[in-house]
Amino acid sequence: MDTYGKVSFKQLLNLMKPLADKKNISLSFKGTEVLLNLLSNALKHTEQGAISISVETAEGSHILTICDTGCGIAAEHLDSIFTRFYKVDSSRGQQSRDNGLGLAI
Repeated sequence: MDTYGKVSFKQLLNLMKPLADKKNISLSFKGTEVLLNLLSNALKHTEQGAISISVETAEGSHILTICDTGCGIAAEHLDSIFTRFYKVDSSRGQQSRDNGLGLAI
């Protein structure tokens, strides 16, 4: 645990592994690539300020939220953020070499 009492995914899995083993349940976390892409985008488009990540459970679903103080995405582009190879205009201040697949994957 860090100084704020929060637990990493690895720590959470290690904490719950004995219970899973006792019930003969395989326990794994495969969301690393998704989290890496989201955090990478937040870092790429945030010049200063803060980035926060939270996970909540509501009505049986898990909600992952990443908030940053970056340049954001204009409303007209929001419907396309999961479209393969879609990239918002590169004139937003970042010269990017990515291929636009991050969120689509």
